[in-house]
Amino acid sequence: MRSIRYYYGDLKAKCLMDFETENGLIIVSGTDKQKNPQVMAKIHHKRSIEDIVAWPITERDGYVVDNSCKSVINAYYYRDLVLMSNIAEALGYVDDVTFYKKKAAHVKKSFQQVFWDRKNKRYRDSDKTEHASLHANVFH
Repeated sequence: MRSIRYYYGDLKAKCLMDFETENGLIIVSGTDKQKNPQVMAKIHHKRSIEDIVAWPITERDGYVVDNSCKSVINAYYYRDLVLMSNIAEALGYVDDVTFYKKKAAHVKKSFQQVFWDRKNKRYRDSDKTEHASLHANVFH
């Protein structure tokens, strides 16, 4: 608990809330924030960051890699918020529990609105494509 309490501020920053858009989802790659020294200092980076795409090209199932709002990144973001509410609860930070639960609920709702393809009953890779890779649907 002492370690979690000590690193709590870092954990908050590393959720990447600074990259939120109007609908509560985040976009990292292709934004001015990814190169902003103040934003990067908060997360202990000296250079810009980009969305993580850790799968080899041959195993991406055509996942669209561009500077859009991506489903996989936002699935991770949602999970971060849920975990932060659990951590805040363990630490007794009642206001933060409420904050993170509310934010997670908003991200979940936006995620469904932005990425769910009703017609084809699947999640799209990003807000700017109709492509729906395995990755986008596994991480939802």
